Amino acid sequence: MKKVWRYFIPGGVFLIAMAVVLFTTAKGSAQEQTVAEISNRLEQRSVPVKKVMVVSRVPFDIEIDITSASSDRKLTITDNWNTILANREAALANRRGMNINSYTLNLYNSKGELINSEKQFLSPEISAQAGSGQMVLKLDAITTQNLIKQELNLTGLTLTTLNITNEKGISNGGQVLEMVVTSPDLQSANRAMPMFMPTFMRTIYTFNDAHPTNIVLTHLQITDSGGNVLLDFVRDMEIGKSQWTQAAGFYQDWFPHPPEEIKSTSTPSPLIPSTATATPAAKGGYPPVPTPTKQIYP
Repeated sequence: MKKVWRYFIPGGVFLIAMAVVLFTTAKGSAQEQTVAEISNRLEQRSVPVKKVMVVSRVPFDIEIDITSASSDRKLTITDNWNTILANREAALANRRGMNINSYTLNLYNSKGELINSEKQFLSPEISAQAGSGQMVLKLDAITTQNLIKQELNLTGLTLTTLNITNEKGISNGGQVLEMVVTSPDLQSANRAMPMFMPTFMRTIYTFNDAHPTNIVLTHLQITDSGGNVLLDFVRDMEIGKSQWTQAAGFYQDWFPHPPEEIKSTSTPSPLIPSTATATPAAKGGYPPVPTPTKQIYP
């Protein structure tokens, strides 16, 4: 009997070791496939990807590097859309069971210099990141566009573009809302914003609840008559992130910001990118507002 145990114990250890090796290899292969799929989907959506790679296997951390059109240290307008899409692909991969612990999103300018970096931790317990079933859409794009028009206060503004399209890539039947609104000039836009922005924000936050639609991405641009972008705003309704850039002097009371007396006195750049993405919505369906107000913030 002693002889049997003598041979059985080393054999059992060997089998356990082989099982661990096979499990680790399979897990590593799945992780490499995950980053390859994220990279491919971003490329299909015309996001200029430098690379997507595994940083750590346990916990599973990844890095997404994309190239900005910027030639200096400032972000460009297109970075808003590209950044939201990169955040989205990582969150969707986690939602599909890839168990991503965190991802780091880096932006490099055309000279190869790092100009922005953010790290995001993912958890399936967070409601804004939790998955949902396939959405059955009952409204066609034209009907959806007309309903959105009815909810907006466009006094002093011209609705130049309003498109509803199906989202590219893997999603739960998601739709994309693209809107361009034009104002004669900056001053006219500022007069219209107190009426327009509350109705726009209310629409994108409540539209899916009120109608059989599944708008997951919203892209708004406000321009002047010369085509200059006064506001570029992107919101991912599923993962709870917003990013925007606005021109110097553009109306600011549509989002939380420091009171005038404690703002930086430095000269603003022509385009002021948002310094942080919005937090996931609170219990009432809207992100928390720091001061009493009737406005709805991103």
